[in-house]
Amino acid sequence: MRSPMNPQKIIHQAHTLLQSFVKTVTLHIGSIAGAIGKDFITGNIPLRATSLVYTTILSIVPLLALSFSVLKSFGVHNQLAPILQNVLAPLGAKGAEVTQSILMFVDNIKVGVLGAIGLGFLLYTVISLIQKIEAAFNEIWHVDKARPHIQRFTSYLSVITLGPIVLFSIIGLKTKFTTNPMVAEYLGVATSTGFMPSLIETISAVALPIALFTFMNKTIPNTNVKLLPALVAGIVTTFLWQATAKGFGTFMANSGNYDAIYSSFAIILLVFIWLYLNWLIILIGGSLCFYIQNPEQSKLSLRSASLHPQDRLYHALVTLKEVAQKFEEGQKPLTANQLGKLLGSHVFAISTLEALSSNNLIHFDESGKQEIMLTKSIDKIYLYDLMEALGHNTARIANKKPKHKKVFSALEGLENEWKKKPVKHFM
Repeated sequence: MRSPMNPQKIIHQAHTLLQSFVKTVTLHIGSIAGAIGKDFITGNIPLRATSLVYTTILSIVPLLALSFSVLKSFGVHNQLAPILQNVLAPLGAKGAEVTQSILMFVDNIKVGVLGAIGLGFLLYTVISLIQKIEAAFNEIWHVDKARPHIQRFTSYLSVITLGPIVLFSIIGLKTKFTTNPMVAEYLGVATSTGFMPSLIETISAVALPIALFTFMNKTIPNTNVKLLPALVAGIVTTFLWQATAKGFGTFMANSGNYDAIYSSFAIILLVFIWLYLNWLIILIGGSLCFYIQNPEQSKLSLRSASLHPQDRLYHALVTLKEVAQKFEEGQKPLTANQLGKLLGSHVFAISTLEALSSNNLIHFDESGKQEIMLTKSIDKIYLYDLMEALGHNTARIANKKPKHKKVFSALEGLENEWKKKPVKHFM
């Protein structure tokens, strides 16, 4: 007969497990925070945010003009002002001035009479902003391959035309829901008390930014982003954004000296600062999403920013070996996620696959099932093909001077040897 478990032993085991869990989570959070901090200090996040500020200033009026023309056909263009006022609320009274100025510029733009050149310039200005946002997120995710031009054009056009419609539809539904007496009666709350509208306003003030930031994290990078990391990063980004807005609002309330120092330029300076903080938070949120999905990368980021050439060669050989082995054994094709686990990093896996795919050694559809297949027999892939895919060939050498002819000849001789050695010999 088994003796009953000692309660003290159970409590001790539970306490040990809890301590281990808390320690693991704390280490992960610390590692991710350290990696984001390093990216912020040594990376391009502040530079990208600054670039986006200037592009936003140039494209905000054309973007709103196009959105205004789309919304006007649905009769909801009058809701544009409240949204702008909400975004610029931390600027205080100056936010209302900026909103009125922007709307005045928008009213002055008549999309219907601009002509082909004018409309083309408007589209170019707006598309350049979206391109820069995509480039910033792709850099955070270490994605070198941009979307195909046709896909980018259709995606950008959808954002410009459908984005405002979806946004204002959500706002319209929220308003209908807030003022619907049947909903209030169902919940047992009188609409006249103001509790129901204020409750919905509070929830929507958090839910809408979370949905927006989650959508950005999920769809902008040209790679497969999982929903959970995008959602967690969206929640953190929202609270960072709201905390920054409150802090900036407090700063604005106590910054009367700026008007005396900068006069009419004060409002321009403050708008620049507020836009910079917004883009900084959005890009930090994108970086957080990347490290949540790739936790192993946070440890690598703290150690080294780039791979050694031997590591890249090793990754490429391992990839070809595993793909060929799966094919020869009649198993399902290797996927990018499986390769990421083998190499210890999903980012390294994608980087290796892009290099091999660019030289037509493998077929890899990142937007599909992410299955990896060889384009030719492994017996017909030589070391030279692999080195060429990784960028190690004499064709890439610039400034070939006559006095270095012997060095160049030696490298060519080495390449000739590579052309005789199938990669299968190294597996």
